Amino acid sequence: FVKQVLGSSPTEGNYGLLGVLRVSEEMAISGPVVQEVFHDVALAVFDLQEIPVWGKAEFAADNVAAFIMLQFGFDVALKTVLGTGYFLQVQDENTKYTVGYFADIRPTVQQRYFDLVCMAYGSDPVRFSSFVPHNRSAISTDLKGVRSVEGICQNEYEQVKAAFFATIMPYVDRDRLKEVLATKWLSDE
Repeated sequence: FVKQVLGSSPTEGNYGLLGVLRVSEEMAISGPVVQEVFHDVALAVFDLQEIPVWGKAEFAADNVAAFIMLQFGFDVALKTVLGTGYFLQVQDENTKYTVGYFADIRPTVQQRYFDLVCMAYGSDPVRFSSFVPHNRSAISTDLKGVRSVEGICQNEYEQVKAAFFATIMPYVDRDRLKEVLATKWLSDE
């Protein structure tokens, strides 16, 4: 996975593009690594705490990972969302879509991308507004269809938030959570 991430990231000093947004090498590396760690931890928590998941656990783990990434302040959220989104876009360009690919337990790369972007936009429609074509032509990285309508992604975000607080938060040490959230993660220094 790390080899995939490094191979997908822009070279040092250069930027990749996610639609109209610039993505640094740091974002392109840290974003997907953070997302994958949170995704795998979510799967473990579902299993260890016997948390019921409606639908596929892989979709739910992606949603939990996105939700957690968005809880560390806008700076960290932006870096991890853009980095993960960039990685997923590069992976999508390199994916050969076969019948077997669509039968996998994980969502398609494009589905993972649009679920992530929808969660981000739903958490803060103003700060993540660049994923919806307001007063401009739509581009490939924009939310599509009904998800680009105001309120849809906010509802998806609120559903994940409610499920997280109902099923996972009872197992979280609140004092440690405060310490973790107070830590400066992915600083520019």
